[in-house]
Amino acid sequence: MKYAHEVLELFQAYPMRSFRVMEIVRYATRGRYLPAREREAARKAVQRALDALIQNETIQIAVPAAGRGAFAQYSLFHVPLVGHEGEKSGTRSGTIAAG
Repeated sequence: MKYAHEVLELFQAYPMRSFRVMEIVRYATRGRYLPAREREAARKAVQRALDALIQNETIQIAVPAAGRGAFAQYSLFHVPLVGHEGEKSGTRSGTIAAG
């Protein structure tokens, strides 16, 4: 896939942020001005990469309620960490030895 590396690079750089497709396209094309035909091809290539990453559960999509002006947002898939007791927890604990 043409822009898969750039898409993953963007999501890894900002793991807690959600992105719209055009923001991802802008990053993948390095902000260069593209004619309409090339911009549309880049958007489709980025969308294919996003679809593959969603299928692999690497990223997730937040689809808004139907309405005008609404857009989907993509973010990194977050898996809760497992604590020492086997229950799901958002933090890890441990001790640090001095010296």
